Amino acid sequence: MRDRNQGEIAAAHARRVSAAAQLDATRLTAQAEIAAARVRDDHARQAAAVYTTEARALAAQNLTVVSQTYELGRATVFDVVAEQRRYLDVERAFTNALREAYEARQALRRALGELR
Repeated sequence: MRDRNQGEIAAAHARRVSAAAQLDATRLTAQAEIAAARVRDDHARQAAAVYTTEARALAAQNLTVVSQTYELGRATVFDVVAEQRRYLDVERAFTNALREAYEARQALRRALGELR
């Protein structure tokens, strides 16, 4: 008579504590994912900003100078081709930085629950 389902009460209490611990773990995991996604997004945007403000303009200017130098007879066609290659490498890196910025923003939106 004195038992009054004490075993079931203890088991229910243990399940409740376990569920609370799982909820806390899930919240911590979500917060960590959001923080990591924000950092990735910030870094990707900074990388893309470098290309939009400095590197691409400098590469285009270098290509123009080398082309003009070739027209004046001071450089070879190989110099122009090499500079075009460097210019295209910068453009490719810029495209990759934009892709990474897009993917980082989408990952952040997924972590925040805005996308599925």
